[in-house]
Amino acid sequence: MSFHEVSLPSRLAFGSTGGVERRTEVVTLGSGFERRSTPWAPAHVRIRLRADGGRDLGWIARSRLDGDRWDGPGTAADPPRFRVRVLDGGIERRAFEVADVSAVYAAADLAADFPAGMDAGRVAVSQWGERFGWGLEAISPLN
Repeated sequence: MSFHEVSLPSRLAFGSTGGVERRTEVVTLGSGFERRSTPWAPAHVRIRLRADGGRDLGWIARSRLDGDRWDGPGTAADPPRFRVRVLDGGIERRAFEVADVSAVYAAADLAADFPAGMDAGRVAVSQWGERFGWGLEAISPLN
């Protein structure tokens, strides 16, 4: 099942192969497989003030499969791909993707996104999963 099919109903048919044909059909919305495939939210989102007034953003990626191992370093199940959304209350001011566990939110971008101040400014970071799409977001205040 691909991430495009996650919310679509699935039709499952059960039946016998001998003598009397009994068939039962069940239509379900996926839950177990999709929930297990959802990328976890990144951990420990850090926001540090830069000398120029911008922000350094950082976080720790988490992995459902092979993220930590007893016999050596863990490997991520999916390639590192993160979406950073800059929010002003409930309004998305900016969104961009990075292939690392850090990003720079430039002072010029911050000034353009929050001309009246960033009292309600927040950053939401989510990780991409090949089998699901964007995972859960970790959210942190910008100031």
